[in-house]
Amino acid sequence: MKTKKSKRIPFTTVEWKGKKVDIRTDRLNVKLKISKGKQDEKELKKKVEEITKLLKGTSVHRFNLKTGKIVLSVSGGTDILMFTEELSKRMDIAYAEPDTITNVLATPNDTKYSEQWALTMIDAEDAWDLEKGNTDVLVAVLDTGISHDGTNLTHPDLNDTSRYILGTDFVNDDNLPADGHGHGTHVGGTIGSETNNNSGIAGVNWNSQIYVCKVFDDSGNGSESDFEAAVEEVVDYAIANNKRLVINLSAGWFTDNQTLRDACAYAHDNGMVLCVATGNDGGDLRTPAIHSADFSGVIAVGATNSSDEVTDFSNVGPAVSVVAPGKNILSTFPTYDVNGDTAHDFVEWDGTSMATPHVTGLASLVWSREARLSNEQVRDVIQNTAVKLGSDIFNNDWGYGRINAAEAVAKAGWELTSIQTNLNFIDIPEGETQLRAIRIDVNSFHQTELEVTVSPSAPFSLHNYSGPIILGKTTNYNLPRSFFVWVKYTGTNAGDTANSTAQVRCITTGDVFDVTITANTIARPTCAMMLVLDKSNSMNWDSGIENKLRSEVLKYSTSIFLSCIRENNGVGIVTFDEDSYDLLNPLAGPFGTPEDVFDSAHVSAFNALSNYAPNPNGWTSIGDGIERGHNNLSGITGYDKKAMIVFTDGCENRPKFIADVSSLIDEQVFAVGLGTADVLNAAALNSICNNHNGYLLLTDQLDNDDTFKLAKYFLQIQAGVNNEQIVVDPNGYVVPNSVIKIPFYLNETDISVDAIVMMPIQSLIDVSIETPEGNIIEDSNLASFPTVKKVDGTQVTYYRMTLPVSDGTRINEQNGQWNILLKVNQKYYKRYLAELKKSKDQYQQVVVHGVKFTALVHAYSNLRINCTLSQNSYEPGGTISLRCLITEYGIPLIKDTSVISSYIMPDGSVNTITLNKVSSGIYETQLRADYQGVYVFTVQANGFTSRNLPFTREQVLSAAIWKGGDAPAPTSSTDTSQNPFHVTICKFLNCLKRTMDKGAKERLKKNGFDIDSLIKCFCHYNFLNKE
Repeated sequence: MKTKKSKRIPFTTVEWKGKKVDIRTDRLNVKLKISKGKQDEKELKKKVEEITKLLKGTSVHRFNLKTGKIVLSVSGGTDILMFTEELSKRMDIAYAEPDTITNVLATPNDTKYSEQWALTMIDAEDAWDLEKGNTDVLVAVLDTGISHDGTNLTHPDLNDTSRYILGTDFVNDDNLPADGHGHGTHVGGTIGSETNNNSGIAGVNWNSQIYVCKVFDDSGNGSESDFEAAVEEVVDYAIANNKRLVINLSAGWFTDNQTLRDACAYAHDNGMVLCVATGNDGGDLRTPAIHSADFSGVIAVGATNSSDEVTDFSNVGPAVSVVAPGKNILSTFPTYDVNGDTAHDFVEWDGTSMATPHVTGLASLVWSREARLSNEQVRDVIQNTAVKLGSDIFNNDWGYGRINAAEAVAKAGWELTSIQTNLNFIDIPEGETQLRAIRIDVNSFHQTELEVTVSPSAPFSLHNYSGPIILGKTTNYNLPRSFFVWVKYTGTNAGDTANSTAQVRCITTGDVFDVTITANTIARPTCAMMLVLDKSNSMNWDSGIENKLRSEVLKYSTSIFLSCIRENNGVGIVTFDEDSYDLLNPLAGPFGTPEDVFDSAHVSAFNALSNYAPNPNGWTSIGDGIERGHNNLSGITGYDKKAMIVFTDGCENRPKFIADVSSLIDEQVFAVGLGTADVLNAAALNSICNNHNGYLLLTDQLDNDDTFKLAKYFLQIQAGVNNEQIVVDPNGYVVPNSVIKIPFYLNETDISVDAIVMMPIQSLIDVSIETPEGNIIEDSNLASFPTVKKVDGTQVTYYRMTLPVSDGTRINEQNGQWNILLKVNQKYYKRYLAELKKSKDQYQQVVVHGVKFTALVHAYSNLRINCTLSQNSYEPGGTISLRCLITEYGIPLIKDTSVISSYIMPDGSVNTITLNKVSSGIYETQLRADYQGVYVFTVQANGFTSRNLPFTREQVLSAAIWKGGDAPAPTSSTDTSQNPFHVTICKFLNCLKRTMDKGAKERLKKNGFDIDSLIKCFCHYNFLNKE
């Protein structure tokens, strides 16, 4: 039986801040201006005494020395608003305002007992499988009190005296918060009713203590000042007892007063969670959430019904955090009559007041499950796991969604998974650097901080690690965020092994991960290369370069290729016409150092090349050549990999065809095609290259500007075989009595470099190297640099430098701008001019422009670019796609890089296209190819390494477009030489050739119509003889 008589709060309605509000007629709120730190208690009390003397009958109801807050009691009949205005003018007062009141937010309906649908809706049972609440979390119910008869807790589901803590009754100014209304008992039961006790209802939290304060009278009215005092009481209690606190306020005020803000801030700033109802004034007007729910730091709760829809009474707006069941909610009720209501023990009520305790209970479960959370992280968990009630991420009606207890409890904290903590550096070549990532995946909503607590020992090191790494918070728990720390290892000496350990700790959670690291070093990989060279009759035709035959261009280009072969590699040569032949088999190698002119492999290779000669009656069977090259490589051992480089100047017109032998190939394949797109039939060559990790380069028609184009293509392919990068590859002229500087950048990622210069005749240009510090490396001091070698080959000179370059004393250089210095050698220049007098045009060109050169800088480097070209069609209108991957130490380069490509159109015009970054290290672009012919792309990348040092990289790619380009490649079963259509064309071409004078032939050729090449493509050898 209820025995305590409770006071009623006196209030009146006034206009305040433009709104009709209810204020207490016996109190007002004042806050003094105080400084931070310890206060002068005597001085503050003096100020308070002065304030009470301003109006007769004024006294101090409550004073908080720590915050400077005063609740003044005034006599009846006082003009509260006028007194408030007078106090606000004082310099020692921060603010003064009336003590507004509100009413609890519940609407009783017919009493009935039914199942608690709300707990099923929020999936409470699965949440309880993980967490039922613990005693380190405290829940405060600031409401109308709890069912109590003045002596005992009376409700059988709310009578555990060790669990329910009775706080202050701020309405009656005592310590017995008995409920004379029913609202507080209903709220308390939803949060923490005794559960699993074979009677009554279940609360959301089974175990945590419930701290009860009475701040609303038996009519459901309560003032801001009492709410603020209650917040301070429960927060201070939680701090003193080392508990995490969740406060439930199933009410709200309609005025934006500072007192209310201060109360909410006191809870939030002390790390506590505050759950507030949004209000029950929604109706048809969809009223915005009331002010107490609109403050930052609170969880503002709206209400839903059993159909999972927002109720009509639930207030809405951007302040709504989440919604929860709030209609027909069965919970506890006082065991005695209250306000004439005789519905004892249990009752169903509606309201956002009924929704809020579901969220409060859930917050206490989340915090019980994961003690390391901050108050804001608890809110994040509840919001991020809420069930969306529509397609939006956030909606003013339902906030972030309807709460899901099971998801929130399950995803309250952190799941850290060791993805990569065993790092194996397997077969790392000498001098090459690789990175391996320590990877920890984090599934969590929250900011997470990890650090390396034990670094690996030498020869391992951490790459670009400067301290703890922070992973920011997220709204997607299921998508793991990855913590990466890169470990670096540089290959030492072949046969070396190493091992070490490291340790990673999650600062946020305390989890520790042990890392094991192993490595072994191998010699730099070697390659057995097979040159497959066309020796058909068309190789006797004019190349377009200075009256040289195609065979002559091929020979000097191949000679340059042989001069640059890296130590320990090997080379063989196969030739083909309508059959195939061994020119160098078994292959020569392993090659010695390049400057050793007596090296047996060099001698054998050059001797074999000297025996190359075209067959005047030869046709073209590329498949035969590829098959022989493959067979010759098959039996080779002692090399780490194998590569085939195919050269041809025409389309295949005799079996075997490429398609006949493509299934045999298991080595890397590159191809170079000399000629136009339609004559070469590039589709078949492209197919075999693309399917075997290589690519095709096309020269198109050559002219006098292309002296070293074929050689440059060969050297680019050799660089690719050696895993080397092209830093720069400029062309130009050197004028006598001048010095040309060719700049190039090297950095910490580079291991060794070849600085190559091609020239018309051997030693015509003197080549030297300038270091970043201005030191000159040349013949006269070469012996001082043990890591530098200089090679003078046929039409080529190059420096092979292992980095850093040192003379063993003061010079030790690597990073920065280097220069190749070019100067015409006067002795050889005079001889060269004397030879050129036979050709007036060439002589005049040299006299006017200087000596022609092509330079290339190849770097064996840890910073690599790999560009590929693909075509969706070889017909006009097809799309050419370029894609480049830039890596540093084996991983995509994160820093932005400028990647552009100049390209030569079939008509000779030059354009530029930008490759756009699509992800880390990956750049792409596309081009529509409307014109028939060869498109030659020169991709140039300019950027900075992870240590902010500049780099450049280049690569040449080519594409072919021609009418009929998508026709199936020929096979032995579809020999095009027997095609009646081809026979007709062959007759026409031969007739045309016989009747055409030499001048007409040359004019057609200059315009891209090479009649000899077309005859070779369309006419079968036997048929031609018959003609």
